[in-house]
Amino acid sequence: MKLKLKESITVEKGAVYQPGNLIYGTSTTSGANEIRRCKGFSSTVTDLVTSIEQVYGLGWDGEHLLNYVHIYGWVEKRQGFSSTIIDTITPAHSGYDITWGDGNLYTATSDEIWKYKGFSGEADRCIYSGSGVYGLAFDGKNLYSTCSVSGVTKINKHKGCTGTITDSFDYPYTMPHGLAWDGENICISDHFELLISQQEGFSATTKYAFHVSGVGYVGGLAWEYFMGAPRARFISRLFPVQDGARCSYPRSGYCVIISLD
Repeated sequence: MKLKLKESITVEKGAVYQPGNLIYGTSTTSGANEIRRCKGFSSTVTDLVTSIEQVYGLGWDGEHLLNYVHIYGWVEKRQGFSSTIIDTITPAHSGYDITWGDGNLYTATSDEIWKYKGFSGEADRCIYSGSGVYGLAFDGKNLYSTCSVSGVTKINKHKGCTGTITDSFDYPYTMPHGLAWDGENICISDHFELLISQQEGFSATTKYAFHVSGVGYVGGLAWEYFMGAPRARFISRLFPVQDGARCSYPRSGYCVIISLD
């Protein structure tokens, strides 16, 4: 079968590009904890994971949903986006949010960011110390985090997976909780305003935002992308790849491109 070329893009080394889906955690006003998967970045919920303990921190490792349960101090790895737990670890340092980057788990503990050895509870090292460190995200090359400086809440961009801050902006809302990178923009959940925003790239300018109604708080964020073996029988879009990147094809038929370096 010949695949007809429809589009082409150039992949920046280290970056992640994907037409994926927003995932966020919340607790309803009745006390039920839910993880919700949306259609792209939108308020349209397509799937739910229920009967869970807590949804403070979320991550996605390319195949599995990761959920940090703050009250117990452990991280659950789920089979794709589902209620089935396939592994559980207890990080050495308890925290709030998590992210998966460069093959390792990272946790935010409110005043530190810790790197772990793969998906394990064994700490590698503390890479950052500060205050108000609650949210974490990874863009395929760099970490992002929240912090509080002299009473001003900021969103930080790190140099790779280090504690060096290369850029930051003042958070435009009240209390950031979860962070996610959608391939082009930083996305932020606000714990108290019950709001999820998609910023313009990495900036204080809000591109799009929506409120989540009927909930007690909005918790962790993650961005669902796909990598690895093809997940579709037929490929609807094919991209030529430059800079040593590779393609993989999600169930929806979209092309996902993940840099190898």
